Amino acid sequence: MSLRIHLSKSGRHGQRLYRIIVSEKNGKPIDYMGYYHPKSGTDELIVDQKRIAEWIKKGAILSVTLKKLLAEVK
Repeated sequence: MSLRIHLSKSGRHGQRLYRIIVSEKNGKPIDYMGYYHPKSGTDELIVDQKRIAEWIKKGAILSVTLKKLLAEVK
């Protein structure tokens, strides 16, 4: 089972909102851990760091884009 933590698009055109989710490769979301709203003026990123750490311990892999976003926050 290959678990990934990545961004999933939602919202309408011009007002995109990205959810941070855990899913199997090309599967349904298993867990929601936050969201990223790039058009909010301040690039709003709300993340539950504890749950991300738990999923990484279980073997989930962060996407490259999400790694970059989390590195900017720290």
